[in-house]
Amino acid sequence: MSIGDTQDLNVKGRAAARIVYNMLTKGAVPLPQIAKEIKEKDLQLDGCDIITISQELRVQVKCDYKGGDRHLGGTGNLFLQTKECNPFGIH
Repeated sequence: MSIGDTQDLNVKGRAAARIVYNMLTKGAVPLPQIAKEIKEKDLQLDGCDIITISQELRVQVKCDYKGGDRHLGGTGNLFLQTKECNPFGIH
């Protein structure tokens, strides 16, 4: 039995969300963005040569302690999902 098996789901969820948040804010996960070169001279003179436009992304975090490094007892797998199937409509 691993530590994840004994933790409350809310505790695991908050911990997982915090890990992902830290990864995102430290640049560990590259996010798509659009770069636009500024051609207008007045904006260039004001010090603006490139604008980056980040897309508003929604991230849902799931916690699976068993998905970690095999040397630490995990499965060695990491899964990224883009959609979730919820056939029973349970929230």
